[in-house]
Amino acid sequence: CTTTTTAYRDQNNLYCTKEEASCSEVITKDQHSLILNYSKYIGDSLELSMVINKRDTAFIFCQEMVPPEFIGGEQMLLKFLIDNVKYPPHSHTNNITDVIFVVFIVESGGEISNVRIRKGEQIDLIMEVLRVINIMPAWNPGKCNGVPVSMQFELPIRFKLK
Repeated sequence: CTTTTTAYRDQNNLYCTKEEASCSEVITKDQHSLILNYSKYIGDSLELSMVINKRDTAFIFCQEMVPPEFIGGEQMLLKFLIDNVKYPPHSHTNNITDVIFVVFIVESGGEISNVRIRKGEQIDLIMEVLRVINIMPAWNPGKCNGVPVSMQFELPIRFKLK
């Protein structure tokens, strides 16, 4: 995502975007520069979202931000999810689909904490996502200016029958 870079400011926030044909990254900073929001979209689909709260970290300015990553990258994360997520029988039988947005913290040591659901409708699908995220192994932590920091990560998990 490096083709076009745009920065603009409204009354309270600074927005920076990088755009490529099918990919866009958005970084938002609040008016007090305490919270940085990072989102990555492929087409119209949210692929990655995280928040860095400067109140909880030791850095003052993050010129080089590296997001947390599942050990082995996106392909290994996908393999972990495929191997571990089981379609709950009730939802499978009734052809119920949903996208569950799970949010968690990747701590500076790589462990997962503060797992919660941001969006989702079906309780059995939500419970399955919580189960799987809570058995997930440690990640490579995010870094700010080369220093490991705790970062919030949002992961959409889509339940869809063929």
